Order: sequence, then structure tokens, then C-alpha cells
Amino acid sequence: RVADASSGRVVALFRNPAITQPAFDGTVAGMIEPSVGYAVEVYSDDGQAGAGSVREWRIEKDSVATGLTVDFDPATFPSASNLAPP
Repeated sequence: RVADASSGRVVALFRNPAITQPAFDGTVAGMIEPSVGYAVEVYSDDGQAGAGSVREWRIEKDSVATGLTVDFDPATFPSASNLAPP
């Protein structure tokens, strides 16, 4: 989910039902304005019951003239714990 960081207004949503490779691109065309701060929230669910099966991350980044690019590796990025569900 991508939201305007200052207002919290959600501007885009990208869903990937299954991750089959370590890296992939998610593209949402026509939704990002240049020079705006965005909060990108990433959620994962491994389908198992119990603590730790749902994980969440929040990345804040400013967009540029060509859009918004976020490089994310769940193995190295600290997890958040207070995000609302998508």
C-alpha cells in the first residue's frame, strides 16, 4: 500500500498473491506525483497460524520526477508492528 506520508491518504495498492522469487518489481502506473513524501507499507502472510505469520514494514521515501522506487529486502529491513491491515 502506498500513502501520502503527510495526509495518510492511500494513493495506490499493489497485491502479489505469491512471491516465487527473491526479488520482483511492483508497478502502479499514474499514481505517484513528483516531489511528494510517500509511506510504502508492505505486508506478508505465510499462511500459517501463530505469532509471526503476518509481518509488516513501513518505508518512507520522497518521489522524484520519474516516480517512486523502493528497494526492500524483508531479511534485512526491520519489521514494524503498529500498521493497520491493508
